[in-house]
Amino acid sequence: MRVDLTSSSLGQTGGAGSARADRSARASSEADEPAAASLAVDRAQFSYDQTSIRSLAAQALAAPEIRQIKVSSLAQSVGNGSYTVDAGKVAGALVAAYGGGAL
Repeated sequence: MRVDLTSSSLGQTGGAGSARADRSARASSEADEPAAASLAVDRAQFSYDQTSIRSLAAQALAAPEIRQIKVSSLAQSVGNGSYTVDAGKVAGALVAAYGGGAL
């Protein structure tokens, strides 16, 4: 897995779309004042600490892309014929991934 730290959107929140949605929500709630008074409004605000982000990014980049111990173990199992595949799990994963529609 790789982490792209070059994105210009790193750390940006909101924007014109969210401001527009906020204004629209306010206008809608002002029009239905009695109904809006009985409904709770959930809000979320995200913040970040640049030091924490850099630390987490460094940890992610330091992790090996290939888990060699896992790969070696699987290669050994395949090589000696002890690797087995549960057909039911494979079928379930295929149905989950592709929606189980008729062919």
